[in-house]
Amino acid sequence: MKIIQAADLNHYGNDQMNRIYSPEGLAPTLKTVSGGGREVKVLTNGRYRKLTPKEYFRLMGFSDSDYELLAMNGISKTQIYKMAGNSIVVTVLEHLFKQIYTPGTQSIDSLKKKSLDILNTL
Repeated sequence: MKIIQAADLNHYGNDQMNRIYSPEGLAPTLKTVSGGGREVKVLTNGRYRKLTPKEYFRLMGFSDSDYELLAMNGISKTQIYKMAGNSIVVTVLEHLFKQIYTPGTQSIDSLKKKSLDILNTL
């Protein structure tokens, strides 16, 4: 699968703000946004809409109850968008911790070396 751009608004000066994505593809990188049309937009039933803060949290691997706890405590949608954009995908973090802390797995130095080797081949 890949990210599928479904349309372009050709309205804003910022190229990323113009992009509308298909829900059939992967989600683009979720960045810290603070409104102003910078939220990821998707095409649904022939119309485009912004992803909601709850959808941002779902894409980052958080549960709906995680989102609802923030909303119940008066955290604004703008702040929730920022929190999701500043986060790391939950399952990625879990995998990293398993690699680092599981006995018998590679050491951190070995993982660093592998990462650098991969970067050097690019």
